[in-house]
Amino acid sequence: MVLTSLKLTIERILQDEEQILKRVEKEPDISTRQLAAEVGVSLIVVHHTLKGQSLHPYHVQKVQALEFVDCPCPVIYCIGSQG
Repeated sequence: MVLTSLKLTIERILQDEEQILKRVEKEPDISTRQLAAEVGVSLIVVHHTLKGQSLHPYHVQKVQALEFVDCPCPVIYCIGSQG
């Protein structure tokens, strides 16, 4: 009886993970909260599933414009390392 319920639990976990990964593949910019709500699992389960696949949630940060000082300058680095 215990083995049967354990087997069902493991099957459910695998199904949830599969749903999460398919959903992320279909829509990579979905929020983790929305994903958890759609699949019916906790936010922690979503994070653990993504982390297990070396995927990391992120937020796109909009900027008005990149400035010269925003980018490291490889020429200055090379000159500085010579001497």
